[in-house]
Amino acid sequence: MEKWFLNPVFHRLIVILVGLLLIHILLRLIKRSLSQYIKQPETRYRTRKFISFLGYAIGILFILVVFGDRIGNLHVAIGIAGAGVAFALQEVLSSMVGWITVSFGQFFKPGDRVQFGRIKGDVIDIGMFCTTMMECGEWVKEDQYNRKSC
Repeated sequence: MEKWFLNPVFHRLIVILVGLLLIHILLRLIKRSLSQYIKQPETRYRTRKFISFLGYAIGILFILVVFGDRIGNLHVAIGIAGAGVAFALQEVLSSMVGWITVSFGQFFKPGDRVQFGRIKGDVIDIGMFCTTMMECGEWVKEDQYNRKSC
Protein backbone atom coordinates (compact mmCIF):
# COMPACT_ATOMS: atom_id res chain seq x y z
CA MET A 1 0.00 0.00 0.00
CA GLU A 2 2.84 2.41 0.74
CA LYS A 3 4.68 1.61 -2.50
CA TRP A 4 2.54 3.98 -4.59
CA PHE A 5 3.47 6.85 -2.23
CA LEU A 6 7.19 6.17 -2.77
CA ASN A 7 6.86 5.96 -6.54
CA PRO A 8 8.67 8.83 -8.34
CA VAL A 9 5.79 9.14 -10.83
CA PHE A 10 3.46 9.93 -7.91
CA HIS A 11 5.82 12.69 -6.78
CA ARG A 12 5.87 14.14 -10.31
CA LEU A 13 2.07 14.07 -10.45
CA ILE A 14 1.94 16.01 -7.18
CA VAL A 15 4.42 18.55 -8.59
CA ILE A 16 2.30 18.87 -11.74
CA LEU A 17 -0.90 19.31 -9.73
CA VAL A 18 0.62 22.03 -7.53
CA GLY A 19 2.31 23.73 -10.50
CA LEU A 20 -0.88 23.81 -12.58
CA LEU A 21 -2.82 25.15 -9.62
CA LEU A 22 -0.28 27.95 -9.14
CA ILE A 23 -0.37 28.78 -12.87
CA HIS A 24 -4.18 28.89 -12.75
CA ILE A 25 -4.22 31.19 -9.71
CA LEU A 26 -1.60 33.51 -11.22
CA LEU A 27 -3.50 33.80 -14.50
CA ARG A 28 -6.78 34.50 -12.70
CA LEU A 29 -5.12 37.31 -10.74
CA ILE A 30 -3.73 38.77 -13.95
CA LYS A 31 -7.14 38.61 -15.64
CA ARG A 32 -8.82 40.33 -12.69
CA SER A 33 -6.34 43.18 -12.69
CA LEU A 34 -6.87 43.84 -16.41
CA SER A 35 -9.92 46.02 -15.83
CA GLN A 36 -7.76 48.58 -14.02
CA TYR A 37 -5.29 48.97 -16.85
CA ILE A 38 -7.26 48.26 -20.04
CA LYS A 39 -10.38 50.39 -20.46
CA GLN A 40 -11.42 49.42 -24.01
CA PRO A 41 -13.74 46.39 -23.94
CA GLU A 42 -12.50 44.86 -27.20
CA THR A 43 -8.84 45.10 -26.17
CA ARG A 44 -9.65 43.70 -22.72
CA TYR A 45 -11.59 40.80 -24.33
CA ARG A 46 -8.72 39.92 -26.69
CA THR A 47 -6.15 40.20 -23.90
CA ARG A 48 -8.16 37.88 -21.65
CA LYS A 49 -8.44 35.33 -24.47
CA PHE A 50 -4.70 35.58 -25.15
CA ILE A 51 -3.90 35.07 -21.46
CA SER A 52 -6.16 31.99 -21.37
CA PHE A 53 -4.39 30.35 -24.30
CA LEU A 54 -1.01 31.40 -22.94
CA GLY A 55 -1.96 29.63 -19.71
CA TYR A 56 -2.75 26.42 -21.61
CA ALA A 57 0.60 26.61 -23.39
CA ILE A 58 2.49 27.24 -20.14
CA GLY A 59 0.66 24.31 -18.50
CA ILE A 60 1.55 21.92 -21.32
CA LEU A 61 5.15 23.13 -21.31
CA PHE A 62 5.31 22.64 -17.53
CA ILE A 63 4.06 19.06 -17.83
CA LEU A 64 6.61 18.35 -20.56
CA VAL A 65 9.42 19.74 -18.41
CA VAL A 66 8.41 17.64 -15.40
CA PHE A 67 8.19 14.45 -17.45
CA GLY A 68 10.96 15.48 -19.87
CA ASP A 69 13.42 12.70 -19.07
CA ARG A 70 10.75 10.02 -19.50
CA ILE A 71 9.38 11.38 -22.76
CA GLY A 72 12.77 11.48 -24.48
CA ASN A 73 12.55 7.88 -25.75
CA LEU A 74 9.03 8.18 -27.11
CA HIS A 75 9.59 10.44 -30.15
CA VAL A 76 8.39 7.95 -32.74
CA ALA A 77 5.37 6.85 -30.73
CA ILE A 78 4.35 10.45 -30.09
CA GLY A 79 4.75 11.26 -33.80
CA ILE A 80 2.59 8.34 -34.89
CA ALA A 81 -0.01 9.10 -32.22
CA GLY A 82 -0.01 12.74 -33.28
CA ALA A 83 -0.68 11.79 -36.90
CA GLY A 84 -3.54 9.52 -35.81
CA VAL A 85 -5.04 12.20 -33.61
CA ALA A 86 -4.75 14.78 -36.42
CA PHE A 87 -6.57 12.42 -38.78
CA ALA A 88 -9.27 11.60 -36.23
CA LEU A 89 -9.82 15.22 -35.26
CA GLN A 90 -9.98 16.81 -38.71
CA GLU A 91 -13.15 18.74 -37.91
CA VAL A 92 -11.78 20.01 -34.61
CA LEU A 93 -8.58 21.16 -36.32
CA SER A 94 -10.57 22.90 -39.05
CA SER A 95 -12.60 24.64 -36.31
CA MET A 96 -9.36 25.85 -34.74
CA VAL A 97 -8.14 27.18 -38.07
CA GLY A 98 -11.50 28.90 -38.57
CA TRP A 99 -11.26 30.46 -35.12
CA ILE A 100 -7.76 31.78 -35.89
CA THR A 101 -9.03 33.20 -39.18
CA VAL A 102 -12.01 34.92 -37.56
CA SER A 103 -9.99 36.18 -34.58
CA PHE A 104 -7.05 37.60 -36.46
CA GLY A 105 -8.79 38.40 -39.76
CA GLN A 106 -11.24 40.61 -37.86
CA PHE A 107 -14.23 39.69 -40.02
CA PHE A 108 -16.43 40.39 -37.02
CA LYS A 109 -15.93 40.97 -33.30
CA PRO A 110 -18.03 40.67 -30.14
CA GLY A 111 -20.80 43.25 -30.23
CA ASP A 112 -21.26 43.17 -34.01
CA ARG A 113 -24.60 42.19 -35.56
CA VAL A 114 -24.04 39.41 -38.10
CA GLN A 115 -26.06 36.99 -40.16
CA PHE A 116 -25.07 33.33 -40.70
CA GLY A 117 -27.39 31.85 -43.27
CA ARG A 118 -30.88 32.65 -41.98
CA ILE A 119 -29.76 33.34 -38.39
CA LYS A 120 -29.18 36.98 -37.47
CA GLY A 121 -27.91 38.23 -34.12
CA ASP A 122 -25.32 39.97 -31.99
CA VAL A 123 -21.99 38.25 -31.45
CA ILE A 124 -21.40 37.61 -27.74
CA ASP A 125 -18.24 35.49 -27.78
CA ILE A 126 -15.91 34.03 -30.38
CA GLY A 127 -14.69 30.70 -29.06
CA MET A 128 -12.37 28.13 -30.53
CA PHE A 129 -15.16 25.70 -31.38
CA CYS A 130 -18.23 27.88 -31.60
CA THR A 131 -19.39 31.47 -31.84
CA THR A 132 -22.02 32.47 -29.30
CA MET A 133 -24.58 34.99 -30.42
CA MET A 134 -27.87 36.38 -29.26
CA GLU A 135 -30.34 35.62 -32.05
CA CYS A 136 -32.80 38.32 -32.95
CA GLY A 137 -35.56 39.14 -35.40
CA GLU A 138 -36.02 35.80 -37.16
CA TRP A 139 -38.76 34.03 -35.25
CA VAL A 140 -40.34 37.23 -33.92
CA LYS A 141 -40.59 40.61 -35.58
CA GLU A 142 -38.90 42.54 -32.76
CA ASP A 143 -35.39 42.32 -31.29
CA GLN A 144 -36.22 39.81 -28.57
CA TYR A 145 -33.11 37.84 -27.90
CA ASN A 146 -32.57 34.18 -27.30
CA ARG A 147 -29.17 32.59 -26.91
CA LYS A 148 -27.83 30.77 -29.95
CA SER A 149 -24.56 28.92 -29.53
CA CYS A 150 -22.42 26.78 -31.83
